[in-house]
Amino acid sequence: VLFNIRPGVFFNIPTGGRPMIYLMVFTYTVLLPFLTVLILKRAGVIRSLEMHSRAERKWAYLTAAACYFFCYCLLIKFPGLALLSFMMLGATIGLLLLITINFFVKISAHTLGVGGVCGIICVLIFLLGVDYTYLLMLLFLLAGWIAWSRLEQESHSEGEVYAGFLIGLDRKSTRLNSSHEWISRMP
Repeated sequence: VLFNIRPGVFFNIPTGGRPMIYLMVFTYTVLLPFLTVLILKRAGVIRSLEMHSRAERKWAYLTAAACYFFCYCLLIKFPGLALLSFMMLGATIGLLLLITINFFVKISAHTLGVGGVCGIICVLIFLLGVDYTYLLMLLFLLAGWIAWSRLEQESHSEGEVYAGFLIGLDRKSTRLNSSHEWISRMP
């Protein structure tokens, strides 16, 4: 979605360079965190991949935050990827906030993540004037489905699900809105 909003907004990189960016983002946001969880399980730090206890989840969240931050550090070096790098920084901040809050109360990381994606799309609609209304509606339906599934599995209370979503929505929209002046000057 981000790569097709406006030519030149996200990429001043030749089209041939996009697969490398896709691979880099996938590696640091999916592959490395997943491999780390497998290593943590094998080392006995976590008992199951579901990570039922807060103590188990904090290690997965910390390693994911480190991977996200490293991805941000790589992306920020490319001027054409500044907005994408801000999004990675927002995801890192969201994870660190999740870790901090989970010391005191449990909140849903699943709804935090989908809330963050909804926040990104809201800001892009508002700041760049793109029409992603149907995408946003689909994302809100997805958020509802994820929240419902977390409640149905009895993994979270309603408050934990709502808190996760609202924190994700707020962190992404606040982080991107803080760069409003920069975004509005883009071609």
